[in-house]
Amino acid sequence: MERDLIGSWRIVEMDVWDLDAIELVGPALMQVHSDGHGEFGFIAVQGQLDWKQDPGSTSERIAFTWEGDDEGDRVSGRGWASVNDADHLIGHIYFHLGDDSGFRAVREPKAWGPRSTTTTRFRPRSRPVAPRVRLSLIPIGNGESTDTTARSYF
Repeated sequence: MERDLIGSWRIVEMDVWDLDAIELVGPALMQVHSDGHGEFGFIAVQGQLDWKQDPGSTSERIAFTWEGDDEGDRVSGRGWASVNDADHLIGHIYFHLGDDSGFRAVREPKAWGPRSTTTTRFRPRSRPVAPRVRLSLIPIGNGESTDTTARSYF
């Protein structure tokens, strides 16, 4: 069953937002990879998926958790997806303590398959970068001492 979901999907409809909104910064996409991971992006939201076969469902579908960012703010949530009889990916995405929306997506052509960099809006995964700190040594006391202390400036 999961093989039906593997690949790139173009999100063409959402319950809460219209197409102009969901494609605000680029194509609204969801990519489902065979390794149990994936990505999605719509509006200014980008997220990474961690999915498994949904054990509580009477139909064949996947359940996923996700985390990502929305205009630089960390966001996370959960959702589900399945392929319907029309070969559309349908599902629902939930933001933790926020909005939720159903969605419908159509399969992208094979040439635009999983992890393609030519047609996606996804940035390569990278490790978080620690903020830079500039340190200055400031003399302490009456100027005769050689003691210094570090002060940070952000």
